[in-house]
Amino acid sequence: MSGPTRTELRLLFGPQVLVDVEPCIHGLDALWPAEAGFVAHAVRKRQREFASARVCARRLLSQMAIQPTAIVPDADRCPQWPGGVVGSITHTRHFSVVALAPANACTGLGVDIEPRTSIEVELSRIICLEPERDWLEQHPPDQRGLWVRRFFCAKEAFYKAQFPLTRRKLGFKDVHVRFADPDSSSPHRFTIAVIGDAADGSAPARPADRAGASRFPLEARGRVVDGHDHLLAGVACPSVQPDADSEAWAAQPGAREPSRP
Repeated sequence: MSGPTRTELRLLFGPQVLVDVEPCIHGLDALWPAEAGFVAHAVRKRQREFASARVCARRLLSQMAIQPTAIVPDADRCPQWPGGVVGSITHTRHFSVVALAPANACTGLGVDIEPRTSIEVELSRIICLEPERDWLEQHPPDQRGLWVRRFFCAKEAFYKAQFPLTRRKLGFKDVHVRFADPDSSSPHRFTIAVIGDAADGSAPARPADRAGASRFPLEARGRVVDGHDHLLAGVACPSVQPDADSEAWAAQPGAREPSRP
């Protein structure tokens, strides 16, 4: 899989979110002492993913005029970002992608990368809700498998955005993705909403996280970008300040005005 280009990464979010990519070439020597112990006994592949993500994250922190620091995982393996920062990490075997934003721009941030390959349409029954499968029927049969992959990527990005705040283990069918236009070109814009029993209030899995969860919206917006041989998805919750063309997106069916920071 080739690495994402910076042009692709810039399409994922509005201007308040910084996104960058780093090849997985760094080892334990790139880590700060507080970080190294978490992967000291891991396989080399995992060490390189972990280290490269932190090299990338510290570069972005410097761009935000924030003093670089150790980025250690918490008990749920979520990266602990410096105060005033939200972020997300995703990996392939060869690249780490990191997205960071000021905490006053969005409450949660999620990014995901997947191979640009079709998923068997039969598996859409696991990944997609019935309305999402009905939407797939609007496409020619040879395109549906790739759209299933886009649904998967969008839901993974939202999971990464909400979990550090709510500690909720949402399933694929706990959220409903609505893509703006079945005929649109990349980036594919979407809304995503928590539904059913999972939307019964915003209480998190642990009482200690209740204050954070009360700020978390049950609906967010995102984009899926088609790369050469990969898909990228980004979700910001609540959405960052809209860029020039997102005013039109807000008027699309299933969308709503973004929350203001």
